[in-house]
This record gives sequence, structure tokens and C-alpha cells, in this order.
Amino acid sequence: MVELNDPQEHGIYQVGFMGFSVHGSGYLFPWTYAETLAKLRNHPVLSPIRDLCRTLWPATSTVPRKEIIEGRRTMGKLWAEPLDAPLDWYWAINETY
Repeated sequence: MVELNDPQEHGIYQVGFMGFSVHGSGYLFPWTYAETLAKLRNHPVLSPIRDLCRTLWPATSTVPRKEIIEGRRTMGKLWAEPLDAPLDWYWAINETY
């Protein structure tokens, strides 16, 4: 189970079944959460990972249940897609300090 942690709100959200880590030296500062997420989404090596997941485990075009939409709303900045986006493979950043 993949969990996202929100250190400011002390929230923990179960968001999926697969995750991977990107490590490096230093901090993400001065990039914002949104800027960092955009860099991950557009990275030429990381983008094909999402495509591979979609090939192996296809997503749906079904609008998620109201409970899922409300859960996404409570995630704040950790959910960076439209609230009613279909179930699919999305990027998120688990901020750890």
C-alpha cells in the first residue's frame, strides 16, 4: 500500500499499490510542490513509466465515486489532478523531512 503523508496537516492518505522513490542530495527548495511535480511528469525517463503502467494495468474512463472525490479534496495540494479525474496512474510527492 502506498501512503502519502502531509506533514503540515498530519494527514496520511492511502493512494495506491505501487510507488517508487527518487532520491538525490539536497532539498527541493526553492521549487514548490507543483513545480517539482511538473518536473517529474515531464521528465523524459520518468514519463514512460506511467505509460508502461497504463499498458500493463489499463486505467478506466469511469468517473470515481463521490467518496473518492471527497477524499481527493481533503488531500489538498497532494492531489494535483482534477478531483473527478478517472482512476488512472498519477504522480504525487510524499514529502518527508
